[in-house]
Amino acid sequence: MNHFLYRMYVFLNKILTLLFSNKQLYIARYARPEELESLVNPTLDESGLLLGKGLFNHFLRIRSTKNRRELGNLLVVAPTRGGKGLLAVSQLLTWKHSVIVNDIKGDLFTQTAGYRSTLGEVIVIDPQGYGHRFDPLDGKMTEDEHHSAATHLLFKPDEGEGAIFTQRAISMLTQLFLAAKKEGQIPFPYVRKIIRSGLQGAAERLNTIKPELATQFLDVPFKTANFTDRFLLSAWGTLTARMRPLLTETIICSLAGSDFTPAELMFSEKPITVYLRWNERDLLSLAPLVRLMWGSLIGELITTYDKAQGKNCHPVLLLIDEAGRAAIPSLADHATTVAGRGITLWIAIQSLFQLEAEYGRARANILRDNMETQIYYRPANQATAEYLERCLGKKSDYAKSQTSREGMETSLGRTEQGIPLMTAWEIKQLKDEEIIAFHRLLPPFKAKRMDWRNSKLLKQRQQIPAPQLSTLPQPEDISQRLIWARGKKFADGYINPDEIEE
Repeated sequence: MNHFLYRMYVFLNKILTLLFSNKQLYIARYARPEELESLVNPTLDESGLLLGKGLFNHFLRIRSTKNRRELGNLLVVAPTRGGKGLLAVSQLLTWKHSVIVNDIKGDLFTQTAGYRSTLGEVIVIDPQGYGHRFDPLDGKMTEDEHHSAATHLLFKPDEGEGAIFTQRAISMLTQLFLAAKKEGQIPFPYVRKIIRSGLQGAAERLNTIKPELATQFLDVPFKTANFTDRFLLSAWGTLTARMRPLLTETIICSLAGSDFTPAELMFSEKPITVYLRWNERDLLSLAPLVRLMWGSLIGELITTYDKAQGKNCHPVLLLIDEAGRAAIPSLADHATTVAGRGITLWIAIQSLFQLEAEYGRARANILRDNMETQIYYRPANQATAEYLERCLGKKSDYAKSQTSREGMETSLGRTEQGIPLMTAWEIKQLKDEEIIAFHRLLPPFKAKRMDWRNSKLLKQRQQIPAPQLSTLPQPEDISQRLIWARGKKFADGYINPDEIEE
């Protein structure tokens, strides 16, 4: 019945639009019902990007079409407790393909992992030592790739004079990663052990493996190194201070190998759901790991698509809740390229100011400019409200003027002028369930927010219990066996595998 009423309403609105054309100077307006037809769907059967609910409780969502396969990127702006979590849960309960979820509070796993497990495998990366493992350096082969990973972990913007020590520390960490590769070990447990041996112990280990590694690590040959050099000690201190919070006995368990590869998300016939579950209280110390993890996952997905030239690749959603809490600098670069590779960014932030504060003005603008669809809930700050007032544009209104002489009215005039389609004050007075959305070339439109609690189907899916997670084992240390085996060689220089203890 609702769908019939909706069709009738759209038909009548088309007739009224033809009869009453707009000849005003300022033409800003909201999208008409017929302009939103491509977004309207009465059911939740199809997979796409949910936006909200329109007339007669029809769902508004972006779907893939023959002429336009990519869904584009979505930006959601809502203050704390504003409703973006309701949209995120609704999205995960309706998305039929693989997805990676930035789950800071753990709520998204609790509310959606049960249903997602009925579709396919559910993987949880939790630095508290539960779930599954993922090594962001797995598959990295070149020095450039290891240097990039070290930069993700150690770099801090606006360091001033301290930047020189960070640059040196990045070079030192790169050599540790290369040494792990040379010894056939998993990088992060290896670096944890090396760091705990001290500066001189680390240098001796590298020199044993390959003298060139020690030279690059110390910036001088090992035999001539001065281990009391203040610059060297400062660089080493920078390295150890920034890496230790990422190499605790619980975090290291999540990095000691990989239980999946990003390529599987694209090629698997059944959807794979990956939850990156970060403890909110540890988010500041884990920020470098968040950057590296997301940068590695997105980079591998892009590489996978390019190598396969898109053949047999399924869509992948990157649902990044609270993207303003721990900046992912590579997002600004990837936002310009992922859409054409079957990858969709779903990014939620608390305000536009938060985006600038975390990413910088230039990167924030690049990121926002590449979000084809943007949804705004009632803003809590004036700056976002004023930004929306400007984006909505101006409509025409008329100022009346009256001229009188000796108490007698002589003339009456009207002057056309532009007034905001919606003022910043009105925007800040939006109801809890109201949203303002922008989508591609369509005029802006108002709708109701998406709320899974109002859908019988989604409530049933949300109530499916999440799978239980097991505690991860401590990583195995094989370094001593490898060092010992290096001296047990045949005459031709090869290691006897039978001499290596199991």
